[in-house]
Amino acid sequence: QTYYKKSISFPKKKKTTEALRENLPPKKKGRKELSDLWDLRFEELKAFKLEHGHCNVPRTWLANPQLGTWLNTQRKQYRLSKQGMSSKMIPARIHKLEQLGFQWSLCEKQDWDVRFQELVQ
Repeated sequence: QTYYKKSISFPKKKKTTEALRENLPPKKKGRKELSDLWDLRFEELKAFKLEHGHCNVPRTWLANPQLGTWLNTQRKQYRLSKQGMSSKMIPARIHKLEQLGFQWSLCEKQDWDVRFQELVQ
């Protein structure tokens, strides 16, 4: 028995600019889009606080995992700005988050000391 490969013909691809653009990775978001995204997440945080009474969204919150990840990024950017390193955290955003009652650190040293003393007793 002899087996032959079937000849498969593929349609020729257009070499137009549009065809080439289809294969490019998505464009990076511009400043306006990132700013809009920041405002959207901030509004989601306000809604979370209204419902739960605090801004401590779990990092893996199933109802909105992006919000927990976003908050983690905000904390990281804040730490970088406080260390004098390059950061996207601007004073206006810091002010908005602090006005809402956002905690920059969830593990305060004072809280740790208090909890440790409770364990010792």
